[in-house]
Amino acid sequence: MQVVILTEGSDLDSLSSAYALTLLEKDTYILFPYSYSSTVKLAVNYFKEKLKNKILKKENVKNLKKIYIVDTSSMEKIKQALKENKLENFKNITVIDHHEKIKLLPDNFKKIPVSYGACTTYFVKKIKRKKLIIDKEDATLLALGIYEDTGLFKYSNTTKDDVDALKFLVEIGLEFDIINDILTNKIDEKSLKILETAIENLHIWQIKNKKIGISRIFCKDYIPDISGYLNNLKKLHELNAFFLLIISKNKTFIIARSKDINVNEILSAFGGGGHKRAASALIKDIEYEEIEDELEILITKHLLKDETVEKFIIKEFTKVNINEKIENLEEIQDYFLFAVDHENNFKGIVFTRTIKNALKHGIKNLKIKDVLIDDIFIFENNTPVYEAEKTALKASQDIFPVLKNDKPIGYLTKRSLLGAIHLDAFQKEENVFISRIRLTPKMYNFKEKLERYFPLQIIKVLKEVGKTAKDLNMKIYLVGGIVRDIVMQRENLDIDLIVEGDAVELAKEFSQKVKGKFHKFEEFMTAQIKIDSLKLDFATARKEIYEYPGAYPKVEKSTLKEDLYRRDFTINTLAIDITENSFGMLIDYFNGLQDIKNQKIRILHQLSFIEDPIRIFRALRFAGRFDFSLGKYTEKLLKVAVDQNLIKAAASGRINLELNLTFNEEKVVEILALMHKYKVLQQLIPYFEMTEEKLIILERIRDYYSYLTTQFDIKINKSSVYLLGLMYHLPLEISTSILEKFHFENAIKIFEEFFEIKDRITNKLKNSQLYKLLKEINPETTLFLIAFMSSELSQKIIDILSKSKTKIITGKDLINLGMKPSKQFSQIIAQVQDLYLDNKIKSKEEALNFVKKKFL
Repeated sequence: MQVVILTEGSDLDSLSSAYALTLLEKDTYILFPYSYSSTVKLAVNYFKEKLKNKILKKENVKNLKKIYIVDTSSMEKIKQALKENKLENFKNITVIDHHEKIKLLPDNFKKIPVSYGACTTYFVKKIKRKKLIIDKEDATLLALGIYEDTGLFKYSNTTKDDVDALKFLVEIGLEFDIINDILTNKIDEKSLKILETAIENLHIWQIKNKKIGISRIFCKDYIPDISGYLNNLKKLHELNAFFLLIISKNKTFIIARSKDINVNEILSAFGGGGHKRAASALIKDIEYEEIEDELEILITKHLLKDETVEKFIIKEFTKVNINEKIENLEEIQDYFLFAVDHENNFKGIVFTRTIKNALKHGIKNLKIKDVLIDDIFIFENNTPVYEAEKTALKASQDIFPVLKNDKPIGYLTKRSLLGAIHLDAFQKEENVFISRIRLTPKMYNFKEKLERYFPLQIIKVLKEVGKTAKDLNMKIYLVGGIVRDIVMQRENLDIDLIVEGDAVELAKEFSQKVKGKFHKFEEFMTAQIKIDSLKLDFATARKEIYEYPGAYPKVEKSTLKEDLYRRDFTINTLAIDITENSFGMLIDYFNGLQDIKNQKIRILHQLSFIEDPIRIFRALRFAGRFDFSLGKYTEKLLKVAVDQNLIKAAASGRINLELNLTFNEEKVVEILALMHKYKVLQQLIPYFEMTEEKLIILERIRDYYSYLTTQFDIKINKSSVYLLGLMYHLPLEISTSILEKFHFENAIKIFEEFFEIKDRITNKLKNSQLYKLLKEINPETTLFLIAFMSSELSQKIIDILSKSKTKIITGKDLINLGMKPSKQFSQIIAQVQDLYLDNKIKSKEEALNFVKKKFL
């Protein structure tokens, strides 16, 4: 007796190959696994008569001489199949497979590698060569495997032999109706939901003109047909390669499909295998986040394996000897210097601001070696780009020296490195943004609107500062959010002023006139004046000059237009001239006024999200706040930036700031919904889902926050509560790691309280018992419980809190009853208060009668 053992998840190619072996060799039978694809189930049902004498139960295996394994080279699947059939000690095993990984199987297996699109083709060729007589049903059953594994001859791994094998079967005769029924079996509701999730979670990133898709789904059981369903999704046909992570409790299954990328080589790092164009891997006991991160590194490594950092370095830099005195460098204009020894060996980096600060404080006797920083990441010239990106994203520094034989040959910045890897994904839209810039601005008279917007006292101050600017032959403008909000008639008193000239000089002159408090920040060309409660921020119009692609910017004085071009969105590029004789003239270089009218958020140039990934958060925050939508190309590039994982390049501290700002927005729920829509929350929070329940909880947090803070005069940290609203579905240890990563350590206590108390709060508790629990926790936890619990229980908590504000009796009442002050007072008052909360005492009179009866 011989058996062909099918492994878990076997498809039609496996079944057809196994069946062919039973035709080719006498006394050969098929052992089925516990789970296999639905198409195999359909085929078994259609060909019951053909298969009934071919399928063997494991208990009927006797006098076994040989085992065949077909259409798989997964050692893990083979081991599992042998164990299920209690054949793990059997020695005579032959594996016949068309996956490349067959070569890696142990030498105790006899291995027959075949190089066709379908494993079945190998057996059909043998049938043809041996001139075996098969009928129409046999041919149909064999054809199913060839059709399925070549994707109806659409897959790039299809060979001429596959076509010839099918031609041979067609000549015998095929039941095409049966083939069509099996191959086009309708997808069930569960699989459809999983496919929808896969598309929703799909993020596409681009490296060297290759579009790579990665998605993830969570399900309890592996779905054998999922890879076949994926092949029919049109959205995936646009990709060069696609990787799907199917995540269950303690294992992750990866399916990969490709047009022109060797996915087999990529997944082999996980112990997986397959073809160049189709592969899979099973990973156990590793968090999916780690797997996904490693997968992205492997893909980048595969596509950029020949690229090193030397190709992308910025070669223009200034060196200085470590023994040079800092007093000789007072006039240096570079942002930083590389410190070297007498042999030109790199010793560290020196920032010129450090030198200037030292000289400013009269410290002149220091040498470069006294102020250099040597505890930094550096790259050797042959460092692969993918390794450099991995290091740069985790590092706190922004400049990375590149050395060759210990000598500096250039440097990289995070921006230049990200640009080198991801630029192709953004470059196509460059002309769209260039076309929107105006050579001359549109001008509008906003004087009356300005005077209606501000109180008279502020108008007087603005006109006075405008007169001072004119006297100094300068121009001064209101800019930024204040102008946007004047246009939109939204309240805002944050006054930002841009000066064409010298902001520090102007602010100093004006502060002397009005006797305001003056602070200057010369390094940043900014100053601030405080006049009573009014604060004015002055900044010199600046531009950032990149002397070469990716270089660290030099900041220089500029025109208003150049300063506005540095801003994030067109709606924030409006300016109002307040210089005397042109007071109230609104200036619009970038169609910001039109975008406000059309309710659009637009970036100014195609690299905006690369230069500062935090703009992803800001774009969605403004869109949610104002009920605006993203412009067509802004939306496209934001999606690309998220898919390219550029959020990872953003500093965690700045993400913390943006999230705090979001949580304190009036339309916080709408903003969070947008962050989910554009997959931002999914990148910040593993296993994130925005369910209908979660949206309702977030809305209730917003509503009850206002009620609790006004009715009970308590302070509540909104951020902690909204974070809990986003992550209550996660285990505490995962939530804690995310909170620590983004510097929300203060919220950990709230999470711990919620997880400790949530199952203890039920409707069965007396009011007094529930109140005792509420007294033990922070108001943030109480707010979340009200939002989280059922409506009935939430109302019960609110009623108890309201009732607890009333103290039914006091110590003074007990003294009036003739009692002497003692420790017993607090016990009596607490007992009476409990009875009051439990509705057993309803008035002060009843409370006093109770005390008289029990304690007097």
